[in-house]
Amino acid sequence: MGAAVLFESQSSMLRFRLKFRLRTLLVLVTLGCLVAGCLIVPRIQRATRQQAIIQALTEFPADVDLPPSLLADAEISTIAVPNWMRRVTRQDLVLAKSLKLNPRGLYYPEIGAIRPSQRALDGDLLGMVASLTTLEDLDLHDSTCADNDIRQLKGLVNLKSLLLSRTRVTDDGVAAIASQFPSLQTLDLRNTGVTDESIDLLFAMKSLVSVKVADTQLTLDGLRRIAAHPTLVSDGAAAMKSNEQSDAQRRRMLLEISDARL
Repeated sequence: MGAAVLFESQSSMLRFRLKFRLRTLLVLVTLGCLVAGCLIVPRIQRATRQQAIIQALTEFPADVDLPPSLLADAEISTIAVPNWMRRVTRQDLVLAKSLKLNPRGLYYPEIGAIRPSQRALDGDLLGMVASLTTLEDLDLHDSTCADNDIRQLKGLVNLKSLLLSRTRVTDDGVAAIASQFPSLQTLDLRNTGVTDESIDLLFAMKSLVSVKVADTQLTLDGLRRIAAHPTLVSDGAAAMKSNEQSDAQRRRMLLEISDARL
């Protein structure tokens, strides 16, 4: 009788332990699926969204008999998604690495050629660019990019190179760049409206390695400060020399005009 009671007690204990382990395993599997879903699904959705954006940005008119490279809205280099994502989605998805927005080409049939004009940036286009969160290099030169446009790109936290020559960016745009792109290493500000007020902002960008500032509103003193920075590679010295030569040329012209009047 005692042996039967002991056996029944041990059997009950074994059943309880088995049920507990099964429940624990079920909870762990459920938690694992939830965690995997929270981590994996957004990444797949982002890659799928980027694929659509890349296709939209690289489309060009099919009814114009000209090389696609002259008409494409953008030049994009991409990297493949991880193998696990390709196996899950069964698609060869890609992520954007660098993006160059081409200036809009104006086609002149009488001469059979395209002449570039400034690339207009509208809200839809900026929204597409801002969604390419894996971008490391962005080229917006010769576009209508202005300070507000820079603020719309705040999601590009992985950006390492930003080319803005011949755009409408001013000191406010540099302030936005300094706060939004912590990994930025290369910045091209040539032919923009930046002034000496941007110098301290540039110096405060810890990851910045190279900056180009020729033909801006920087004074000679400002160019000297940038050229003298111990770690920042810049064209400050060359820009300063160019400005001095331009000043000397203007003085010669004024003297020639003054002599001619006399």
